[in-house]
Amino acid sequence: MGAKINLIKTTLPKSIREFEITNFSQTLLDCGAACVSHSIVSSAYYWEGEMVSEEEWAIEVKVAVSKLDVILEKIKEIHPYDIPQILVAKYESSIDYFEWVAKNSVRN
Repeated sequence: MGAKINLIKTTLPKSIREFEITNFSQTLLDCGAACVSHSIVSSAYYWEGEMVSEEEWAIEVKVAVSKLDVILEKIKEIHPYDIPQILVAKYESSIDYFEWVAKNSVRN
């Protein structure tokens, strides 16, 4: 291990249908993300003074360091939430996976 990739996490409302999640993912892939995964999660948080508990789409985006800023800007541009959760972490990966991410993050 020792090769680093970025992982971006965000959430989208459950009201968005799966084909719209696919469109969101395709937009990020077209901007240089290597992989976008999604699943349903249960979230609990306070919003405007009220406790909210609801299902959301959890989105994970794997991206090379060279494309991080482009992908972050695109997420901010197309995200439907007023204050989107956007978390970024660097992870060590195998050399093979690092090379795959790097190769698949260079389209644009």
